[in-house]
Amino acid sequence: MRSFSNRIVYVGLIGLAVGCAVGSDANAQRDDKTSSDRDDSIVLAAGDDSGLVTSRVFLSTDRLPAGQTVPFAVVLDIDRGWHINANPASPAFLVPTAIAIKSKLGTKLADMKYPKGEPIRVAGIDEPLMTYDGKVILFGKLKIPADAAGKKETIAVGVRYQACDDQECRRPETKSLNGTISVARPGEKVRPINDKLFRPQAARERQSN
Repeated sequence: MRSFSNRIVYVGLIGLAVGCAVGSDANAQRDDKTSSDRDDSIVLAAGDDSGLVTSRVFLSTDRLPAGQTVPFAVVLDIDRGWHINANPASPAFLVPTAIAIKSKLGTKLADMKYPKGEPIRVAGIDEPLMTYDGKVILFGKLKIPADAAGKKETIAVGVRYQACDDQECRRPETKSLNGTISVARPGEKVRPINDKLFRPQAARERQSN
């Protein structure tokens, strides 16, 4: 059974965004490939890896489709021996892991799916804590405004979490990375990328409908 400190801790926010330089290089490399040919995942944003939780953001398309929604994913790698709280958090006094979006042109978070947490038992708390550890993938959808077509969108994806180990919860960390990505012009083709990451999730969504 784990021991745990019930003190209130401040929860940090990791800011992530899509880097335009990365996007430009990736677009050049993808021009002569089909969707099925693409192998390695293309990371569109990555948080500082010096903390307990490393965050990466992936888009399912090489640019944003104006007036539509686009799937994206946040991949969290949590250091061994540490965990973060699931969403919804249980017990209720814990702070859930959560995703937030800020943007220049009005791109919004249209949907976010949080996986079920794994229960752990700690001393002094009657009910199990629902947590994430190891690698966790959070899938969501972005809604891009129609009037953003042909422009550059600046996006920050925030990951809010509470990191704890067997003894206590760490003090908060706030890290941010902002960037810019192109929004497709009217009639411009938007190409799928990162199929290995998004195809299984799309299949699960079709089965659940």
